[in-house]
Amino acid sequence: MKAVVFYFLFLLKSADSCLKINYAEPPPCACESLALDSSNMQNEIGSVDFYQNVSAYSVKAPIVSIDDCSGTVYCEGEYSLVVFDTDKVTMFDKYSADGFCDPFTQTWNVDKDGSGSLTTFKTLRGLCVDYSPPKTTPKPGVFVFEPYSGYLNGNNNQLRTFSCNMWR
Repeated sequence: MKAVVFYFLFLLKSADSCLKINYAEPPPCACESLALDSSNMQNEIGSVDFYQNVSAYSVKAPIVSIDDCSGTVYCEGEYSLVVFDTDKVTMFDKYSADGFCDPFTQTWNVDKDGSGSLTTFKTLRGLCVDYSPPKTTPKPGVFVFEPYSGYLNGNNNQLRTFSCNMWR
């Protein structure tokens, strides 16, 4: 019996009194993001079919803010946010792309419609596009005339036309 008690005391002395939980340190967040503008969009997204839908408009770089593993991409003013991933294009319009980087897969998880459901992006390449109609004004010194003008002729209400030529 004394042998069992000594054996039990020996086990208690040799056991560590602290509970240790070994866990792996997560890898650092290194998800890819890039602010696109007119200087780099041809090289980055020129081969994407949707490129034709943005290249004809005024563009500028979005604001990209990354803090630790969370990030946001947004446009200021009347610009619409378009995000190009390696396999898809997502239009956020006037909203921001808010999400976090998964350090294990190095992908972005973004709430793209405000519903709380997350969409995975391999990379966030954002571009701000001004889709508003162009505001054109005539150049100074250029006169704009309709090529044909008309007027109603007296009592019989016939439309008569004449051409107007302008030389400068």
